[in-house]
Amino acid sequence: MNTKDEKIVVFGSYINSTDAYLIKGILNENNIPCFVGNEIFNNLYPVDIGGGITLHVFERDVEEAQRIVAQQQDSSGDTLSEDL
Repeated sequence: MNTKDEKIVVFGSYINSTDAYLIKGILNENNIPCFVGNEIFNNLYPVDIGGGITLHVFERDVEEAQRIVAQQQDSSGDTLSEDL
């Protein structure tokens, strides 16, 4: 494994945990490992001082994750509150 395979990056920032977990579920269904971050901090301090709730993926999976999310949003006609 090279470092790109192991590097974890922020895939998106969300205003609420519902949006973050919806995307996490979509990615998990498509075998893209990911995790939600900053959730506890944002629940304690609901004003936008923490940068939102973040979703993290491996750098190697970013392009595939973007494609999957875009495809899902196109088919549902729904957009999520991404990138604060």
